[in-house]
Amino acid sequence: MPAQILPTPKDTWNSFVEIASQDLWSQLEISLERFGLVLLSGALGGVFLGVLLGYSRIAEQYLSATFYALVIKFKELGRPHTQVAT
Repeated sequence: MPAQILPTPKDTWNSFVEIASQDLWSQLEISLERFGLVLLSGALGGVFLGVLLGYSRIAEQYLSATFYALVIKFKELGRPHTQVAT
């Protein structure tokens, strides 16, 4: 098989070493920092929304329909899709 389609393990390792010697670690650090910030802000937002919905009847009345619609959509993401025969 041509090396352009499936490189040898040696070529793969050499490419990794070349990328790692340049700026791989700084780019990885930036990506992990962004991931951590997004995870933290999502968790804090979720806790805030949960407390708000739990303690405030007015907030529950205004936000519960949207909140439950989002929950239903996220539950559907894990289900396998069935195809309709045509």
